[in-house]
Amino acid sequence: MRKFNKISLPAKRMCAIAALILLAACSLLPTADDTSITPTLPSPASEIQFTPTPQVDPQEMEAVIQALREAVQRNEKTLAFLIYQIAIDHVDFSPDNKLALVWLTLLDTETNQPIPAEAGLAIARKTKQDGKTTWKVTLQADSNWSEALEAVPESMLSGDLRSRYTSKTQSVSKDAKVYSGYRLPWQQGLAKRVTGSIGHVLTYKSCPKDCLYAFDFADGTMFPILAAKSGTVKYAVWHWPNGNTEHSNFLVLEDTNTTPTTYQVYLHLAQDSIPVELRKAGVRVLQGQYIGKADDTGPSTGHHLHFHVHTNPTSYWGTSVDITFDDVAINGGRPRTCGEAAQFPGYGVQCQSGNLFVSGNGDTLPPTAKIVEPAVGQTITGSSMVIAGTASDDYGVAAIQAMYTYDGTWHPIGNIMTTSPFAITVNLCEAGIPNGKFFIAVQVTDKAGRVSDGYPGMRELTKKYNCPLPPPACPPGENQIGIYTEANYQGSCDTLNVGQYANSTKFGKLSGQTVRSIQVGEEAMAVLYSAIGYGGKQQVLTESDADLSDNSGGVTNPASISVQLRPTAPDPVTLNAPRNAQNQPPKEGDSLTLTWDAGANSSLEFSSELSSTAGYYKTLDWQYLRTWSVGALPAGNYTWIVWARNSVGESQATLQFSVSTAEASPAASALEALDAESPSSAILLKWTAQPNKAQIDHFEIQYSVDDGTWQDWNKALPGSLRKAWFIGQLGKKYSFRLRSVDANQKVEAYPDQAETSTQITAACQPDEFEGSGQNNDNAFTNATPLDPGEAQVHNFCGENDEDWIVFLGQAGVTYRFTAEPGSNSSAASVLLYDMNDYTLLGQQIPTELGQLAALEWTAPSDGFYYLRLGPIDPHLAGTDIQYQVRIDQIGQVSVPGMVCTSALLPVIWVIIKKLWAYKKKLEQTV
Repeated sequence: MRKFNKISLPAKRMCAIAALILLAACSLLPTADDTSITPTLPSPASEIQFTPTPQVDPQEMEAVIQALREAVQRNEKTLAFLIYQIAIDHVDFSPDNKLALVWLTLLDTETNQPIPAEAGLAIARKTKQDGKTTWKVTLQADSNWSEALEAVPESMLSGDLRSRYTSKTQSVSKDAKVYSGYRLPWQQGLAKRVTGSIGHVLTYKSCPKDCLYAFDFADGTMFPILAAKSGTVKYAVWHWPNGNTEHSNFLVLEDTNTTPTTYQVYLHLAQDSIPVELRKAGVRVLQGQYIGKADDTGPSTGHHLHFHVHTNPTSYWGTSVDITFDDVAINGGRPRTCGEAAQFPGYGVQCQSGNLFVSGNGDTLPPTAKIVEPAVGQTITGSSMVIAGTASDDYGVAAIQAMYTYDGTWHPIGNIMTTSPFAITVNLCEAGIPNGKFFIAVQVTDKAGRVSDGYPGMRELTKKYNCPLPPPACPPGENQIGIYTEANYQGSCDTLNVGQYANSTKFGKLSGQTVRSIQVGEEAMAVLYSAIGYGGKQQVLTESDADLSDNSGGVTNPASISVQLRPTAPDPVTLNAPRNAQNQPPKEGDSLTLTWDAGANSSLEFSSELSSTAGYYKTLDWQYLRTWSVGALPAGNYTWIVWARNSVGESQATLQFSVSTAEASPAASALEALDAESPSSAILLKWTAQPNKAQIDHFEIQYSVDDGTWQDWNKALPGSLRKAWFIGQLGKKYSFRLRSVDANQKVEAYPDQAETSTQITAACQPDEFEGSGQNNDNAFTNATPLDPGEAQVHNFCGENDEDWIVFLGQAGVTYRFTAEPGSNSSAASVLLYDMNDYTLLGQQIPTELGQLAALEWTAPSDGFYYLRLGPIDPHLAGTDIQYQVRIDQIGQVSVPGMVCTSALLPVIWVIIKKLWAYKKKLEQTV
């Protein structure tokens, strides 16, 4: 492994280093003849250790490492580089030696050992610049990462791995489902470290698109892995050798007990460690069952298990879903490293010492149960009985199913129960249990998926009850009726098709018999007559009738029957959107007539209802007309309902419409004129506005650059606002136009031409500390010295300009650093760094222009510290984008004495200031 470390200087070495600086500085003191002094401050140094292989040129490897160092320095604010040291796991070169995949690992800041997790990825490509061949590294934090990743050939990076390292980030849904019932995937009572969870997406970005809810577990060994939850084998790969950096061994378990079905991914397994019996799809796996050993197959930085759950049924990989572990007591069941809890409290603020978590996984006993009701040997004399008892398991009961048999085959009866004690009422007739001896028992499944041995609680019972006979087998078809000789569809029966049956001798198998009940098919209708030949009283049946003897129509024993196709219930009518006399949407004061269409069916009747959210309500009684005059309606939102009916049924149609208020002209707005030239990239836009009847909701602004096409300025501009800062680019001309949108979403038209414009001056006068060439203060190596109690005025001259300040801090002294803008168009951020290891000690970043940035901090030890000041927007620049930086001492606490002499650092500080002053003098004479 090749280490790529940010420099870290122990306190015991500070005195020696300070002495060397003092001797070197004294040798550089200016003399009368010396005009070539280039004083420098201590700078960070990075070392990369590697052992060249016969296939890789050591010089090429060193060039790649140097390019990686430059890429990391370019992205030094990236979170992973701020809180971790970086190491190279391995490098894959292309056959033509023009492309390299650099696989990265993070190092534990305390032990300097790799953190077991998925490897990070950087892409190195050989390029030509200024006639020289060099390597350039692209990191995931770079804006062109997607293009660089896409350009890597399939032969070097499979599509599966490529998709993991995409720049897309898995988002969080507010209503995302949380899946529970998982346990830590190792033996109960043992502790393993969580080496990463949300860090997959937020820190080391090994699979940012998919792994927000993934977990990495390790203990430095190839520890045995147990199933976190029960399931069946979906995929299994076990043949790749341990240490293979391209391919991973893995196991995927399918869990159909969740909605939707979920898939558990166990990644980086050791070669041949998956048991032979689990290498076939569909094999059942219980929670707590051994499934393999952890290793580092694939892009991995050490022995560990990667575990996440997804819902993708077509691949072993998928977007992770939020899960909780029953044996994790923090963050609602979600393990987090202490670093993650501190950096991203929104995902859980709790962690455990050493990031260690103890498992409660592992099932040892099968579930069992006892039945307390009914009693052994009891005779059941009704259709139903209660089955009650208790179930237990060392791992927890998941399901209890009552069972029965009378012929040697066991069948479930009743619904599944999930709590103990349990009780359920079952119907013996519905189960088809005959009179005589039968047996009952229960089958119990525990939370690990393990099923009870045999049938606990089994006992013999006797059924002594005659269940009601089922109806005769004469169910009518859609266009038929079924006729029965007894009520409730009992006795003899037959079916009759659509047709005429003039007397009882025509009733099929029931010729000459009495009909007591009739079933009616879905598309049929029966017309019953009390006399033969369709005479006497008449009754229409569109629904089944279980007992004709109680019919109020008088046809209790039909003498003739007509079977017809049932007319359909009317379809919902079509409601025509209301229009006024000018064929426009209605406004208050318009007299309206509501109309609807119902086809050519003239037998339909209609009723209607009209209501509004403001309390308006009006109804129309049943009629055959298809219009309704409602007159003038007040402004508001209306719901209109029309019902249509015939002899079979009725339908309903609904339409919502609005009646608007009288037309109002849009609000009027106008931009104030700008100066023809702007000395900075910050442009203050001001405008006036006159609202109409409705209040102004917001403003919208468009701008053009150098008289180009109009572009929308996507910034929220509330209706109460009358000015806003716009930041452009030096040397560009900007034109603007404005419009208003009122509370009713009435939009004012943009002016045809620009309302105002300004030219941002390209030239910029740098401040006195900027220097020239490589001596400018844009780097910490040329930082400007500043004593506490003093102030300096700087400006940001040019885009992405920044200024570095160095000062001598005293142990225990509290300092206040301020960056006060020189005008409302300026604002600077303040970042404080420790020279010892170049870590970020604190920062204050204003949120808007004209805002003061202030940071208070207490020095932990004597030494040199840096302030890094930059604009709050990379385009903020110009001669008058000035600010005053000041350091003030505001307090002091007692601290232990230093090992180094207290006089040494002040002497160095005096030398540094003299060297800086001398350098500035040289610049002025050139």
